[in-house]
Amino acid sequence: MAKFSIVVPVYNVEDFLEKCVNSILKQKYKDYELVLVDDGSTDKSGAICDRIVLENKDKVNIKVVHQENKGLGGARNTGIEVATGEYLFFIDSDDTIVDGTLQILSEYIEDNDVDIVTFDIVKVDENSNELYTILGFLYECVVSTPEENKQLILTEHSACNKVIRKSLFIENDVRFPERLWFEDLATIFKLFPYAKMGYINKAFYVYLERTGSIMNNAKCDKNIDMVTAMNSTLSFYREKGLFEKYYDELEYVAAFHLYYLSSIRVMRVDSKHSLLKTFKEYIDKEFPNFRQNKYLGKKEKFIIKLLDKKMYSTINFVFSIKGKINSLRK
Repeated sequence: MAKFSIVVPVYNVEDFLEKCVNSILKQKYKDYELVLVDDGSTDKSGAICDRIVLENKDKVNIKVVHQENKGLGGARNTGIEVATGEYLFFIDSDDTIVDGTLQILSEYIEDNDVDIVTFDIVKVDENSNELYTILGFLYECVVSTPEENKQLILTEHSACNKVIRKSLFIENDVRFPERLWFEDLATIFKLFPYAKMGYINKAFYVYLERTGSIMNNAKCDKNIDMVTAMNSTLSFYREKGLFEKYYDELEYVAAFHLYYLSSIRVMRVDSKHSLLKTFKEYIDKEFPNFRQNKYLGKKEKFIIKLLDKKMYSTINFVFSIKGKINSLRK
């Protein structure tokens, strides 16, 4: 059994796939298998996957699965089923990892015997210019469990800035939803209560912010998936008898991701969009006292007050000064 199964969902990324795979293959650490899941690509991506296998069959264990399109979540689920490694590492096919990533992660796991290790993400543009860094965890972190340190529930929920013991998915019957935006929100938070967790304050994962990924009117409506994703996570915690135990943490997750971030995304495209009302009604129903949540920082509370008052032009002005959403956290 390999230490890592690196799962790369592939869909119409012929211009980016080889750079992604090369960042993996050039790792000096070799105790891994690479699982490429061609999710019904209509360009040359599937053929590139097959060629990569032929060119590297004597160097590393690479598997390719060709399937009908199931979306990012469905492709990751296929990877989970096919993977034979102890730990899963999900890498999107237009992103890369930095040199030495696997070696450092392996050593950290060996030293700390964790189920999940989280790290930072650096976002870059198509010219490889660094835009900003997303921290994997905002608090002082020692190796622990949410049972001992509830703040671990607030770990950044991206699937890509983690390696996760495969058994967490299997034993807790957790999978990614198919064809849903914000699939990570509906999945990763469900693993945290059962995991021994650690954090490395380094940006191993390089996220490509492609020009076509910018939010626009056509994409605005898809933000309703945030409600579906949040419902999925809250329902899971209720079913497992964990909702009250982690109430404060879940309240913050809903306040930050659903009301704060999603409202800002939509508002900056269409300040009259009906989803703005939907988000507010949802958070007020699920967590009526969320404005007093102990984890909300001063900047977050300030923006939330502006959202409550529909002062969208003021928020846009603040963004023109502060820039990215992450600069307004805490």
